[in-house]
Amino acid sequence: FSRWAYLSATRVLANSEGLREQLLDYWQLPLTQVLTQPNAYDFTHMDQQANSVKPKANTRTVLLTVGRIDTDKGHADLLRAL
Repeated sequence: FSRWAYLSATRVLANSEGLREQLLDYWQLPLTQVLTQPNAYDFTHMDQQANSVKPKANTRTVLLTVGRIDTDKGHADLLRAL
């Protein structure tokens, strides 16, 4: 099914140049079919914002992690660290 989906798509978006190269190599897709669309987050700005915020006393800490539940994503490592 994956092969059919990739080959029938007009465009395939990869979120990094490395993933784009993997898609081109593995699925043998035409160069013009696979485009790189980086994540739409400005991590530099996020870092600046995080460094400028000072937590208030007696407040709860909230942690958000996003990613598929897979050992590669390191959720178990995060839980162990916490």
